Amino acid sequence: MKNSRSLGLLVFLLLAIVSQGSAQQAGASGEDPFPQLSFEGLFYLTYQVGEEGGEDFSKFSVTRSYFTTRVKVLPNLSARITMDGHQDDTGDMKVRLKYAYAEYDFGDWGQFTKVGLEGGIVHMVWLDFEEHINLYRMRDKMFMERSDLFNSADFGLTLAGGFGEDLSEEYQTEVSHYYPAKYGSWAIGVYNGGGYHGEEKNENKSVQGRVTLRPLPDALPGFQLSALAIMGEGNQDGEPEETPDLRVYNLMASYQFPNGTVTGQYVTGEGNQKGSWYELDEPSLAQEYDGLSFFGEYRVGPHWRVLGGYDDFNRTPANGDLSFTRIHGGIGYDFGGSNILLFDLDRRNWDDSDLETDTRFQAVMQVKF
Repeated sequence: MKNSRSLGLLVFLLLAIVSQGSAQQAGASGEDPFPQLSFEGLFYLTYQVGEEGGEDFSKFSVTRSYFTTRVKVLPNLSARITMDGHQDDTGDMKVRLKYAYAEYDFGDWGQFTKVGLEGGIVHMVWLDFEEHINLYRMRDKMFMERSDLFNSADFGLTLAGGFGEDLSEEYQTEVSHYYPAKYGSWAIGVYNGGGYHGEEKNENKSVQGRVTLRPLPDALPGFQLSALAIMGEGNQDGEPEETPDLRVYNLMASYQFPNGTVTGQYVTGEGNQKGSWYELDEPSLAQEYDGLSFFGEYRVGPHWRVLGGYDDFNRTPANGDLSFTRIHGGIGYDFGGSNILLFDLDRRNWDDSDLETDTRFQAVMQVKF
């Protein structure tokens, strides 16, 4: 069975390469060049040592490995598949779908520019945006995902676009070419609510929206103000009145400049995507929370960069205090093309004195092609 799977993957890759070559030849001959294929890979190769929950650990691991295939099917229709390799609780490496969607490009709707609709296993409205501001997903998940509020993808629909024309080529080259619309960007979506690796346990759908504005696009184009709202039910069995609510409200200010990035955000709400944050004596009652997070990066020359952050998350259910503060910092070296070696220290202090402080040192290499 394993051999047949390997053979099938090899055949698929060979067909993809042949298709890409055929598309290029068709384009050169003046024929319709579609479909067009491209491939991307991203790996996090890691060594970690430290203490968690009072237990020492030391391990080499591949904390994530992504392989993405993109295809341009028609001038306005494209598709993406991303395979996500990860280690499960038994230590076995598994491969699952992270993204599998078709995207239709509607073009511009007046001042709503580059409007696109994703359908399938799609980006939810927030994390793809934040991860193109804070580029260090390699060290760990972003603040809200790491705090167990929600993850990055789900089955559903996402409609997104920008406000106005794009910023200058100079800004896009020197600072960032992601989400480049001059006055900001937006995204709205509706999803199953269980996430891309969770079975949907009820009929409720999660509705999400993000709005980002550049208040000073000419004077400070890298300065953005963003708001996120998520409304739905936690992913537990039962009718809406029997399951804990999911409410997330987040505000973030961010500033990107040629040598770095600074962000600050505040989140409040109740419940989480999994539906696991509820009071034990009342499963339909979601636990409330709020938190702050700050992050900064500064690039010293073309290769070296220093970064650090601080998180403060408050959640105090009736059965105990699960609030914590976290500090982290590191130094990295970019070999080129965002292939980065990072040395990173992370400490989480629980408000409950009975819980041990978690400490982690890691060396992680991001390989990107």
